[in-house]
Amino acid sequence: MATASKHVAIDIEDDERGTDEPYDREFLHRVIEDAGRWAYGVKLVELWVLNDAATQLYRPESGWWMDYYADKDHKFSVLTDASLPEFIPAAPLAPGIGLPGYLWSQSKSGNMVDRRQSGLRSSAVGMSDRSAQLIPPSLSWCEVKPLAADPDQPYNERLQYLAKAGLGLAAGVPFNIGGTQGIVIYMARESDDHSELTNSVNEEYLQRATTVIGSTYSLRKPRLAVVNRKKAACSASWRRVRKRLAAIKAMGKTLKEVIQEESEKEKFSHNSQVIGDFIHDVDGTCNTIVGYFIGKLKIEATKFFGANVKAPPTFGWMPSLFTFAGSFVTLAILTNLNKALVEGYGSGYSIVLPPFGALMTLQYGLTAAPASQPRNAIVGQTLALIIACLIGQLDELELWLRQSLATALAIGVMVKFGVTHPPAGAAALVFSSGRQSWRQAGLMILGNVIAVLSATLINNWNAKRQYPTFWGFRPITSLFSPKTKKAA
Repeated sequence: MATASKHVAIDIEDDERGTDEPYDREFLHRVIEDAGRWAYGVKLVELWVLNDAATQLYRPESGWWMDYYADKDHKFSVLTDASLPEFIPAAPLAPGIGLPGYLWSQSKSGNMVDRRQSGLRSSAVGMSDRSAQLIPPSLSWCEVKPLAADPDQPYNERLQYLAKAGLGLAAGVPFNIGGTQGIVIYMARESDDHSELTNSVNEEYLQRATTVIGSTYSLRKPRLAVVNRKKAACSASWRRVRKRLAAIKAMGKTLKEVIQEESEKEKFSHNSQVIGDFIHDVDGTCNTIVGYFIGKLKIEATKFFGANVKAPPTFGWMPSLFTFAGSFVTLAILTNLNKALVEGYGSGYSIVLPPFGALMTLQYGLTAAPASQPRNAIVGQTLALIIACLIGQLDELELWLRQSLATALAIGVMVKFGVTHPPAGAAALVFSSGRQSWRQAGLMILGNVIAVLSATLINNWNAKRQYPTFWGFRPITSLFSPKTKKAA
């Protein structure tokens, strides 16, 4: 009650800086705390919201909860307690940066699906209602340590600390409520039972809890706007009454006479009011369209100058020499194999070598990057070559169209199946010309296999390198298994 009685102007944009009203801060924190307390295995919950310019994610001042009983060694208190000397603040992040930015960029659409179509039973969550129940798509859990060790991931102090502090899994559930977009992140320790954490009952609870948290946060601006509007309307009404009474007193008329005169004026001004409203609506629509494009240009200008992320560190002399040696040996094997094939069988058996220059950069310069791993190198290259060779046979298409279509389609397919491989895009551009044969495509894939085996042997000689970080062929084959097809 004390908060409601304060007669102060409320700025509805203040929440982005964490200076919203105490009532809203406490209400949001209470909702997040209640959501985290009942979730299985969740030790830390954070709410991150996309700002109005859609360029950064920020965490509201009270947008977190931590299980203090499970944090007896106070490792995670560093992230929430500003009184600690080693406190790590939750600075705003661009999409793709840090754990919130990564989960935001990887999050799927929040479209709802019918529970009856999804195959889940109401009894799984203790419900007897057989009507259609709508739920979001399943959660995608992220392992924190591999993400923190990923060389392609920009350095972020909070992400590195979470990995060192023993955080195991994290899942981000996005929401978009009334134009307010954000993501709620649920985090668990390495030592927790991950099978219980990721079961369907717990995941559905986290999804529905996110809806409540997002609704609570999105309610703040409308609530504060209503409060401001009520205050402004009340003040304006009292000003009008005072002015009116003063005018009536000055004219020497009664209040009844003034009311009769106003009603007569209203009749004559009605028609002109209709025309004025129409002109105002047209003008407002034009202003809305212009404002939309101006807003888009401002966002583009903001993103053009980057997200203030530090550039990656340079290699030392020894890693650089090792990279040189590994690239040289692998390319020597491939170029000599190409020479032997051409001399023995003719130019029709040549290997298209230029994309292998990019492959060496990945395998020896970005050894731990996902695009460098065997699954991406072999599966991504195979998909790209099949697409390029098929489109390359369409002689009725212009060369520029074949090359553009094949390369763009190959990149899109690789991204869809999670096997992005930059050299495969280069190979697709070359093979879409139609000058190369299917035999050369097969030799290209053979070259990739040789390069993977060579990189595996050479990189692992170095005690500070690990290649591959994963083989990853099982997820690809599981896409075509009968069990997966039935579940889909």
